[in-house]
Amino acid sequence: MLQYIRPTSRLKIGYSVELSFRIKQHLSNKKIITRIKNYFKLGVIGEGSNNTINYTVSSIKELQTIINHFDTYPLITQKWADYQLFKQVFNLVRDKQHLTEQGLNKIVSLKNVMNRGLVEDLQRAFPNLIHIERPFVPFNKIKDPYWFTGFVDGEGCFFVNIQKSTSQIGETPSLKFIVTQHERDTTLLHSFIDFLGCGRYSKQSGERAAAGYYIVTKFTDIFQILIPFFDRYPLHGTKVKDFEDFEQVASYINEKSHLTLEGLDKIKSIKSKMNTKRYLD
Repeated sequence: MLQYIRPTSRLKIGYSVELSFRIKQHLSNKKIITRIKNYFKLGVIGEGSNNTINYTVSSIKELQTIINHFDTYPLITQKWADYQLFKQVFNLVRDKQHLTEQGLNKIVSLKNVMNRGLVEDLQRAFPNLIHIERPFVPFNKIKDPYWFTGFVDGEGCFFVNIQKSTSQIGETPSLKFIVTQHERDTTLLHSFIDFLGCGRYSKQSGERAAAGYYIVTKFTDIFQILIPFFDRYPLHGTKVKDFEDFEQVASYINEKSHLTLEGLDKIKSIKSKMNTKRYLD
């Protein structure tokens, strides 16, 4: 959810406020973006830079439908806090308060604690911001497996790695499933361990660490828990192709085919076409 605050000579207040709800995906996920637009029956679809596609809702009337949706079906990540702040801005704009000095200052103050905060130009232009606490996000336990599938469609990755080994053929494959989020959603990532009954949490190392990871690497967990889960609750985006490749490699490993040169070559061939490599041709 985005808000743009720009200088303008058209308005007496000197700034315009524009709101939009946007979903951005790789162009390969056009089918899902189209389904979302058809679900809401509003908004527009447009292609962005770097092979991306956007679904955007910008009018106040149409944004009311989006607000109603997320009030009925609440977010459970830290985006819930950004949504609550966005909703306050929406109400101010809907009520024309953005055309007053007091209303505009409150909108800028709300934006200051949303997403990435304010750009330097706005920080200089609005030095007397109102102190606003970022809403506390109550963690709701994951109850719907389809929610998890949808989340993985957007944030998860299936990897096949090839490492040097002391085996007769000198290499061995391994599998990794990973979900990445900002470290502020650590509680959510930890909850995946209980939800699936496997995996671990890892935090990015370094002074500027801002990411956390839910990771599954143990083969028995992947073969006996993770793969059956996504077979039962299927992915719908382009990640389904990566999952199918991931599942095929898991079958080769389970059958010990990876211990032969022929089997390892098949796995390498599958790996060469997964994830970002899938869209290079």
